[in-house]
Amino acid sequence: MEAEIEIGIAPLTPEQLRDVADGSRKVRIPAAARERIQNGRRTVEKMIDRNDRPVYSINTGFGSLKNVRIPKDKLDQLQLNIIRSHSVGVGDPLPKSVVRGMMLLRAHSLATGHSGV
Repeated sequence: MEAEIEIGIAPLTPEQLRDVADGSRKVRIPAAARERIQNGRRTVEKMIDRNDRPVYSINTGFGSLKNVRIPKDKLDQLQLNIIRSHSVGVGDPLPKSVVRGMMLLRAHSLATGHSGV
């Protein structure tokens, strides 16, 4: 097996995506990317702790409910509901290679540190 692919550092190549999708290479999150993820988390936690202003999808509803404030004690439930609402689908399950590729792209995006996780 080839060397692991480090995510969150440099853009992924089509070849790296293919290799992870087909299971021939593993993925690693390097320390620099982990630190960026932690910084993003701390930013989100500060927004939650302040709770004095609405922050879309962190302490508000979504879409047409964007102006609905969610009480601090319900924020965990909000996040669980988001996961559940995005976890539904129809049709046959996707092939493992497609799922692996999509998960790599999402993990890489989050590891760049531009989103609060």
